[in-house]
Amino acid sequence: MTINEMCEIFGPYERKVRKGLFVWDSCGLCMTTLKVEGYLEDNYPVNGILIVWYIDLDI
Repeated sequence: MTINEMCEIFGPYERKVRKGLFVWDSCGLCMTTLKVEGYLEDNYPVNGILIVWYIDLDI
């Protein structure tokens, strides 16, 4: 999948921390991409996803 395809699922990324690192703060996602020759930057394939969810297990 590419960043553009991920944006279709999660909406536009909310911030770009640095080249190749895109963040969706509202849903706790960070995605990294690899630079691939011949692709536009937003069409680079996603090579890593970090999910940051805080779940309170105290009931």
